[in-house]
Amino acid sequence: MTWRDTTSLSYVCCAWRRIVIEAKQCFPEWRTTVLGPSSTTRESLKLLQTNHLNWADTRFPPNLILFLVASQDSTSWRRGKFWIEAITTIEKAHLLPANCQFIGIYTMHKVLGNEISIENSNGIVLSVSVAHFPDTTLESAEYDRKVVKWSQQGLKLNDPFSDLKDDTIPCFLLFGVNTQSADQLVQIVENWYPGAAIIGTVSNVTDRCLPLVSYCKSKCHDSQHIQLQKQRQLHFPCTMLVRVHGNVSFRSFSANGYDPITPIIQCNRVHLVDEFKHIMMYDIVSMEELHSRLLDLLNPSDRLKIQQDSALNLVSCSNKVPLEHLMNSSNRDFTSSERFTCLDVTISVDETIQSQSICWSEGDYGILTLHDSTKTWSALNQAFQHLQSNLFEANEQAFGAFITGGSITKVDEIDFVNNVRQVWTHVFQDLPVGGYIASTSVGPLALFRGLSSPCHNTIQINTICGAIFYVKKRHICNRNQ
Repeated sequence: MTWRDTTSLSYVCCAWRRIVIEAKQCFPEWRTTVLGPSSTTRESLKLLQTNHLNWADTRFPPNLILFLVASQDSTSWRRGKFWIEAITTIEKAHLLPANCQFIGIYTMHKVLGNEISIENSNGIVLSVSVAHFPDTTLESAEYDRKVVKWSQQGLKLNDPFSDLKDDTIPCFLLFGVNTQSADQLVQIVENWYPGAAIIGTVSNVTDRCLPLVSYCKSKCHDSQHIQLQKQRQLHFPCTMLVRVHGNVSFRSFSANGYDPITPIIQCNRVHLVDEFKHIMMYDIVSMEELHSRLLDLLNPSDRLKIQQDSALNLVSCSNKVPLEHLMNSSNRDFTSSERFTCLDVTISVDETIQSQSICWSEGDYGILTLHDSTKTWSALNQAFQHLQSNLFEANEQAFGAFITGGSITKVDEIDFVNNVRQVWTHVFQDLPVGGYIASTSVGPLALFRGLSSPCHNTIQINTICGAIFYVKKRHICNRNQ
């Protein structure tokens, strides 16, 4: 029985309507279907239409559809041609209910589903995630790059969403096509809603491509004028937010393959190396009151990896104690309200640490970490195990997940999505999961060994982020007809 069947039942009589309404609150759903690969866009749309009972077969009308398209050829995504054809195909089959938020995302990377991915670099693959969030309000807001930039220059950007009727904190999905705008918008949302979970992606696609589209008949706020869109229209925003608030929420997570290669060190002196590129050099560091050359702290194998261009990250904090706690913690016992900062750094020829744009302040402490892609999966497993424990302890009913991976260096994309799926299945068995690889992921700041800083959301590379959707409270369903 599909959502169209249950909707029809609700119009039979008052008794059936009451049964449908009561049942609607008891069955949250997240369903992800991967279709393809197809050789052409026309073939992929035909596949979408003929398999509609696979991906659109939810019990009740969905209020969110994430429509992911993966292809190496971006020609059909110029000027929104494919999106128009896809929406037309779905609307003709009456598969998109009123008040359902449709978000389309194009990627040149791979998509993630519950099945093992197969290699087809020239094919078009569709991934459709359909969600029914009972007793939950979804509101979207779209932002132009200039508006977000002006907000950083003093123009106040007002919260466009409706006032909350309780003290619960909402959570957000964020999708964008510009890294800087997405980063700035994350900071704005954290000011509006301190402690809110934020998950999303940034798809940096060139070649005049339109990788992000929104389509909805319900309330869609214009960030400048806050007005109601009364008719279904296609929008191609630079950045968009979807606020999720109600009986369904999500727990966010992040994990990467970074691992500490130094003890806790302190920044003693900072120099500006290049004024135009904003390159900062940290030429003196100390450890336990002893000054030392940085490379003297590294073992030979780590030095070799650095020479082979493995990524370096500096986990920084103004206080030494949280870093000590971080070094000695497991995922189960790590809790900290301290704000950590992660800097992408390099080691120069003269054996000094350098970073660009973001500065490691004098007097701050840090831990130098080295990226090892093989350690990504153990860190991800730790993050999943921690999530599972939290869900169990809070008696929260998980029913689906959305995972995004910022492209990880030195990892084949097919291996990447299959490894994520295998780790997921090991922990959560057959819980539905969807997602894809993007240029950049958005989520809680990943530190190392599966640990993350939940109080700080940011954009990240070499990092897997995601959200597990759950029901805040269980309903007692009367199944006696």
